[in-house]
Amino acid sequence: MLLRQVIDVFMEKSSYSKDRQLHIVDFGAGSGNSCLVFAYLLRNLPCRFTLVDVKPQCVTIGEDRTAKAGLEDIVAWKCGNVEDFDGKFDIGLATHLCGGATDVAVSKCIEVGASFIATPCCLGSIKFALDNEKVVKGRVDGRPLAVNRNNDLTYPRSRWLREELTLKEYAAMTSLGDCTVAIEVEEGNIRMRGKRLLDADRLALAREAGYLTSLGRLGSKEECGPKSDVLLGLCGLCKDGAAGA
Repeated sequence: MLLRQVIDVFMEKSSYSKDRQLHIVDFGAGSGNSCLVFAYLLRNLPCRFTLVDVKPQCVTIGEDRTAKAGLEDIVAWKCGNVEDFDGKFDIGLATHLCGGATDVAVSKCIEVGASFIATPCCLGSIKFALDNEKVVKGRVDGRPLAVNRNNDLTYPRSRWLREELTLKEYAAMTSLGDCTVAIEVEEGNIRMRGKRLLDADRLALAREAGYLTSLGRLGSKEECGPKSDVLLGLCGLCKDGAAGA
């Protein structure tokens, strides 16, 4: 389990204080289908979980599941948008948060110096956001970019890609990288190459903030489909402790 490996790294290599619980936040948790399993399997480790979802019915179901599993001492629920979450934590999870919501979650992690494990999806919705009236287009260092008025996200995400692509090219790449069906999962496919570039942009942003990063998979594309890439960012290994409270 990748989450267990990240926790082990924290305990072994960071200056994380052993006298407190690691705080893990799952953004877009739904009703807890994945994170409640993690919480149960890791219940004997010094961890606590906050599960965040915007849908009240999902939170209600999740709270009921939490109680039935006897996990109330280590699992808390919050109903709201990813943008509205406020607080420090150590590890952020984002599984299939559509489009820019993944970027918001990763941004939240970078803001507090938390590590992250993200599985992006629905990249085409970023193209939609870039085309609507909620985005301000401008320039930084002579290069075009876009800033979303709702969440202050800047696209392209990294300084590296802003130096390589125009905003128009980036918008086209988000649409191109929106892989959804099995025929699109072959590694040499132009759509997969586009998705790889967008994943690289997100990881480059984290590296520019001092993170160690890696790109992995939940499984093979044939078994898990095109939305199985995992973005990993580790923070707190070379700094004065983890950010959680």
